[in-house]
Amino acid sequence: MPALEDASAPQEDPRLVTVTVGAGASGEAPECASDDEHLPAALALLLGESEQGARGYQLLADRDGWLRARAMPGRAAWSEDDLVCRTNPATATSSSTSAAVPAEGLEALLRRMDGDPVRLVRAGFVH
Repeated sequence: MPALEDASAPQEDPRLVTVTVGAGASGEAPECASDDEHLPAALALLLGESEQGARGYQLLADRDGWLRARAMPGRAAWSEDDLVCRTNPATATSSSTSAAVPAEGLEALLRRMDGDPVRLVRAGFVH
């Protein structure tokens, strides 16, 4: 969702696709934009915020489209604390602590998301 008018747009990362909801605060044309009048209300509901309170949030979805992380407005950097969906805390913790190259911020978050994908479970079984 667009940030408040005086806030700057998030820095672009070539590994990500930025989707701007509503009128963006920056003068640059976004990579992908939606002006659907119902989308801000839907995202606010998803975030548990009012429409005004949801402005400026950043969301990360994994490769399969699952919402995995959210960052509150004004946050300088991503961290693993931003994860909203963890499938197996024990596995994820052991894999992140034994990584050969330590990562921080967005890099650590993306590695965690890739290493711990959401698994569809029906009737108690992973499908």
